Amino acid sequence: MVEFDEQRDPLIQIGIDAGKLAKAIDGKRLDTTKPLRDEVDETNKFFQALGARMDRIKTRFEEIVGVYDRKKRDEQRRQAAEAARLAQEEADRKLAEAQAAQHSVVADVIVNEAIVAEQRADRLAAAAATAGTGPTRTDAGTISSSSPWTFAVEDWQKVNVAELRDQFSVAEIEKAIRAHVKRFKNTRPLAGVRIFQDEKTRFRG
Repeated sequence: MVEFDEQRDPLIQIGIDAGKLAKAIDGKRLDTTKPLRDEVDETNKFFQALGARMDRIKTRFEEIVGVYDRKKRDEQRRQAAEAARLAQEEADRKLAEAQAAQHSVVADVIVNEAIVAEQRADRLAAAAATAGTGPTRTDAGTISSSSPWTFAVEDWQKVNVAELRDQFSVAEIEKAIRAHVKRFKNTRPLAGVRIFQDEKTRFRG
């Protein structure tokens, strides 16, 4: 507790000296570590540039192969769907023949053929449902496909930030509030936020 000027002035001097010493220490730290930091920066730049180039090559080749692979998958789906359709038509034809040949030995044979044809049609229909999916294995490597959800903002004015509240951490929200207060001070209130001046004492020599 300071009660007199005689108590105050030494504290001011010590505070000013401590501030100067802290600045000098930080400057010495920067000077001492600069060669190391420069070396690390240059090393990082080299490997980052090399890695980025390899990533670009990989991405571009994935795009090229992806176009070809999608065409193959589309053709596989088309062929599987066509095979399933023809099998179902054959099963329907056999069933119609069995219904026409009532109460005869021939009818029993045709019914069995119709059952077998229907089973084959079911298998081909199931195969058609999954045709063109899953990874493609090649001698060079495996090709897989994914369809992650993404977005494109079409009108920033219509984006409701309140709907994204759960996606922000407390630190991110506080950072936005801090920027708002720094820019607008108390001229633009925020609901739920108390904006005030936090008075602090500073020393200057």
